[in-house]
Amino acid sequence: MFLGPWLEPDVLTAIAAALVPCLMASMLIFLSVLIQTYKPAKFWLYLSYALAVLFALMPLAQLFGLTRESLKLSNTLAPVALLVLLIKALSAVPSKVNNPIKIEYLVLYMLVYGFLTALAPMTNLGLLQELPNILKSSLLHVILDSTIMFALLQIRARALQRAQHELSLKLVSSTQRIQAEQRLREDQSKLFSMLAHEIKTPLATLSMWMETGTLSPSKISRSISDMNLILERSVQSGQLADQSLQPATEHLDAKAITQACVQWCRTPDLVDGVCPEGPAYLTGDAHMLQIVLSNLLDNACKYGQSTERISLELTPWLLNERPGWRWRISNSISPGDAPEANRLFEKYYRSPQARRQSGSGLGLFLVKGLVDLMQGTITCELKDERVTFEIWLPSQAPWPRISP
Repeated sequence: MFLGPWLEPDVLTAIAAALVPCLMASMLIFLSVLIQTYKPAKFWLYLSYALAVLFALMPLAQLFGLTRESLKLSNTLAPVALLVLLIKALSAVPSKVNNPIKIEYLVLYMLVYGFLTALAPMTNLGLLQELPNILKSSLLHVILDSTIMFALLQIRARALQRAQHELSLKLVSSTQRIQAEQRLREDQSKLFSMLAHEIKTPLATLSMWMETGTLSPSKISRSISDMNLILERSVQSGQLADQSLQPATEHLDAKAITQACVQWCRTPDLVDGVCPEGPAYLTGDAHMLQIVLSNLLDNACKYGQSTERISLELTPWLLNERPGWRWRISNSISPGDAPEANRLFEKYYRSPQARRQSGSGLGLFLVKGLVDLMQGTITCELKDERVTFEIWLPSQAPWPRISP
């Protein structure tokens, strides 16, 4: 339209002979790749790619002076290529591939596109009467066709992005599930190894006492109690990990529970208990409080120096202007036996000193989890060869009552 008045007809013919085949080749490749996602028949797929290669090679004919023949051949093959694309799209209809753009819509698009695109080549070949303003109408068709294809590709791209996002979420979920299962298997392996190792200790003690003839009811009771304690801690830790433990809400006397735990511990005569006058009323979970205090007192009796006193103090205490009760349990340790303070509440962690005694490595992990459930706090202080645990629980339970 714009260069015609200044260029010779032969020059325009040469330009068209170079551009039209390249246009057809790129169109064939683009639409073939798009239709390929719908799983068409392979024969028509290969045929369309072969035609695209043939179109791409046509501009080489100009080197041999076959410009007009090349242009005539490209105009002849253009309707054939469009028909091949339409048949290829129709061959993909039975495959029912899930695609953002339905194959039926693409076939309808190919019918309209093929008809309008074939008008100019067929007019050039004299198969149709020359239409007025054919060049302008072809340019308008190209613009409209590009707009429609752009809209279709945008719809397809967004649908694929959503699908990719969903796949990414599923992948993350699957990865997390696999990691959780792996951690569960590792925990189970550690638990079985710990049980197999730690239960051997009281059993070996019983066997030794039987051989030496020094077996007594109290020793039998202590060994059985050690094994029961290991099993109970394992079960309770599992319930804590499964979030199946929930604190109850009941009125209790913290002082009475504390004194009872002292009487149940291994060496009650070595415990110096300081409690307030009168009852220490608390709204909370009595069983969880017993587990917490019993574990801390059991650790103090087992791992403290056998001749040193154990200190236990129960006092009312305000924490962040909230009333509650504070327990301080302190025992001495041998030089060099201090545990790692930052690992004390880790699951299965046992200090070198603790490994001399039977145990599960679950006691302090369980204590920390139960105190957290009861909305309390727990800290540990290592100073002057003494270990001091401090627990605070609110006087009024802030959690709702959960029915079993």
